[in-house]
Amino acid sequence: MASIKIEKFNMLSNRDGGIRRHDALSEHNARANRAQRLAYYMSNNSGTAAGLKQIQYTLENFPIIRDIKILVDDKFELIVSSLSPRCEGIFIGVKMQGGSEDKKEHGEFLPASAGDDSIRKTCVEGIKKLEILEQSSSTHRPPLSKCSIDFLSQNKIETVDEPSEKFPKAHFYCENCDFYMETSKSVKDHLESDLHLDDIEKQTMRMNLLRKIPNPSEMHLFALNRVLQEAQNRNVTNKERDVQMVLSYLSNVFLSLIGDCEFKIELFGSSALDLMLENSDVNVALITKISKKFTTSQLMRMIQKKIQGDGHKAEYKMDMGVDTSVTFMINNTHVRLCHLHSSSGQLKLTKLIQKYCSIRSEVPQFLRLIRQWASESDLDDKNRLRIGLPRYGFDLLAIHFLQQQNLLPILNEKDHTFGCEIWNMADLFINFFRYFAQKNRRVVVQITENGELVRNGITWRRNVLHVVDPFRRDNVMHMPSDSTWHSYFYNCVLQTFISFSIPSTKNEPLANITLFQSKSELKQENIMMKSGVNLANVKKICTTEYFISENINLENILAAHNLDSSHFYFEFKPSRFRGRLEMEIKCAYCNGPHLYDKCILPDVPATDEIDVADERYDAIDEMIDEYYGANIMQSHRMSMLNVEVRKLEEYLAETYRTDVTLTLFGSIMTGLSVNCSDADICLRFKGQDDEPKEWTGKEVIADIGEILKGYEQTEKVEIVLNAKVPIVKMQLKMAHDEILDIDICFYNSLALQNTALLREYTRWTPDNRFAKLALFVKHWAKQCDIGNASIGSLSSYSQVIMLIGYLQQCSPPVLPRIQEDFVISDSEQRNAGKWNTSFAQSSDEEIWKWQHNKESCARLFVGFLEFYARFDFQNVVIQCRQNEAVSKTEKGWRRALCVEDPFNLDHNLTGVVSNKMFLFIRKEDLQHTKSAASAKKSAILLTSVHFVMNEETKDMHEKEEAIGAGKQGSDRK
Repeated sequence: MASIKIEKFNMLSNRDGGIRRHDALSEHNARANRAQRLAYYMSNNSGTAAGLKQIQYTLENFPIIRDIKILVDDKFELIVSSLSPRCEGIFIGVKMQGGSEDKKEHGEFLPASAGDDSIRKTCVEGIKKLEILEQSSSTHRPPLSKCSIDFLSQNKIETVDEPSEKFPKAHFYCENCDFYMETSKSVKDHLESDLHLDDIEKQTMRMNLLRKIPNPSEMHLFALNRVLQEAQNRNVTNKERDVQMVLSYLSNVFLSLIGDCEFKIELFGSSALDLMLENSDVNVALITKISKKFTTSQLMRMIQKKIQGDGHKAEYKMDMGVDTSVTFMINNTHVRLCHLHSSSGQLKLTKLIQKYCSIRSEVPQFLRLIRQWASESDLDDKNRLRIGLPRYGFDLLAIHFLQQQNLLPILNEKDHTFGCEIWNMADLFINFFRYFAQKNRRVVVQITENGELVRNGITWRRNVLHVVDPFRRDNVMHMPSDSTWHSYFYNCVLQTFISFSIPSTKNEPLANITLFQSKSELKQENIMMKSGVNLANVKKICTTEYFISENINLENILAAHNLDSSHFYFEFKPSRFRGRLEMEIKCAYCNGPHLYDKCILPDVPATDEIDVADERYDAIDEMIDEYYGANIMQSHRMSMLNVEVRKLEEYLAETYRTDVTLTLFGSIMTGLSVNCSDADICLRFKGQDDEPKEWTGKEVIADIGEILKGYEQTEKVEIVLNAKVPIVKMQLKMAHDEILDIDICFYNSLALQNTALLREYTRWTPDNRFAKLALFVKHWAKQCDIGNASIGSLSSYSQVIMLIGYLQQCSPPVLPRIQEDFVISDSEQRNAGKWNTSFAQSSDEEIWKWQHNKESCARLFVGFLEFYARFDFQNVVIQCRQNEAVSKTEKGWRRALCVEDPFNLDHNLTGVVSNKMFLFIRKEDLQHTKSAASAKKSAILLTSVHFVMNEETKDMHEKEEAIGAGKQGSDRK
């Protein structure tokens, strides 16, 4: 039942949903009334053009006129509009009437060919969906109609079932553009954008071209095989003798330096796989245990000096995201020596590829051919200094392709059946590029599972080439977020396919295909050709994927089947792989227009020993004490909170379930929180330690969120379901008109155990030194803009773990390792899921007896800064679990900064920290380490709440901003 008016004209509806027509209207006047409707819709004085006081329609029979606001039941605003001509669609927008800025909206989509009845039906569905949306939480969004889903799917847009961590509020995802959207209106805007429409057009052109090009003839393949063989012969290397000489030399070096330690050297990469190109390095792994005599960095520097002493130029490298290495030249052979763990993924991957190469002699031949193509196309990171895919990544591309052609097995699966037919290298070469030209947006390249792993838009971005490392299970590519490498790669794939799949003679190819990045570019080139410019000499920087202009005469191509092999003409050279394109240069650190080895951002100067005057320590001590006293959570506030949480628990027991229990956790329960801290609450059911399987966290959070909207002590209740951990966010009223921000989650058992661990650590400094330092370190990090995980820097929890790790390293230690140093009794054995969360809980007497370190907070704080200014971030994981160092290679972690969760050993607490942010954090640490020893009053000023950075720090920030780093160094767009 609905009454409709146009603009300000009132309509009345009766109970059965029909329309009471005015008595003056009769069947005889119906035809005239249609004309009056048009005048009514188009009039500037709505409601009077027809000359009647009332004209009424139902939603089942109202006239469809585009771009006119329709008011329904004085409640909804409805508008039907055409999308831009290139979209060929209709958008139906529905929103609530009224002046509220945050009023909810809903939209539906139809193809332009939809009839009036379909439009009316979809309008009704849209209104119903908006009513559901109006009554639900802000994060809930009802599903679109089937017509809308079908239309959006045709335009490469899908609804999001599982939220993205980066875009938790997104309900729509464009697979073509890798773009997330929250509302139907934003979907409409994206559909009409040139970026989206151009991309759809390019993909359509690509698929049409691939369908038109037939399979090559036998003579075509014969001629191409000859060219490929000649290309491989040009690149044959005989470095086996050089490799053995390198291994012998390094064995002698290690024996002279670390002969008393157990070590092993092993080849990895191309030198172990017989896949070396002319410019390949000899990669050697040094495998040792982490020694207490020297750190990994110290060992590698010792090796560097020894090699230099032998007369060879050697360079020590410690770049983020790659293994610590020493590179040197010996007898014109370039050697890269890396310190690796015996279980390193690189060593495992080398052995895996060796197994594939041993299956058939053609496998290494094909892998070497693809490597050679990538090298001459400037696609691998050997030529472009970490802008591109590592060479072993192209091995994975080739093996994946051969598996999909049923020519190689999945080695880890029981069924090893695969084709045994003779391989035609030319046919495989062409089909390799056909495969990746077809699959460029849909498939994740992996070699461990049978069948294709299709991207879901959440785990894998769709406009990025994903090549999965079999042992790390992440993408082997690391490059600037806005790099155009992927467009360059896909363009090279297409260009190479065209160059070798279309028959070509000495004079010309038998089909005319033009590739261009923009339509304006094509016009400009036509003008240049008329002016006599040789386009072969005009280079183009790749910025996007190609448009295709083709004139293919299938008869000409099929006629080539009658040609002899001598008539075909192919060339294995860069111009056939990439045309006139050149890759855009982007720095892997700062996104600047230079290669990463020219970037000034990573330069972190070495830290010398610092000498801090006693009066400086006194000033810092006073500052730490003052901050702690003014900001530590007061006991009376904690008591108020406990009272309110118990009331909240009672309310939920009455309105939700009688067995509800609420447990506070997080910093507020560890003794490491400030007065303004928010509170985290975990909801569980009494008698159930593990999360019940009959409900999901989303269902429970949605239910209690709606219930808490009716609780008189809560304000601003927000249900957040599209997050990694669903929560209810709200404000809780406390005594004395105080307000506290609260987050409620469901069965976050590991977080409860983390809280218990930190609370136990606070007991080990009865003089509160640990608590004082923890509060002050978090305050320092926040003031330096490095203490906010939401912008990709350090979370409070990771900062505390870093502090504990340092205090355990002090001599004598300030804190013990309560997960290792003491015998853990049976009563202290605990697990959360698959993780062991046990730790020792000592008596007060044992704690007092254990205390030996009496250093002041100031000395410990300066020591903390100095410790991490010298820390071996490249090789070692920060952790507080055990005395023995944990290496990054052992865990397979490649992030610049790695801080291990004490219980969930697979969780890097600083996984969100980018290279750029890591460098910013290091420089902040270094600057304040130096500031601690500075005699200038401007270096560190004693105030109640603030650090004031010295001029050196400000200069450094200005320098970073000048090269595009940004103060926070965030990679987020």
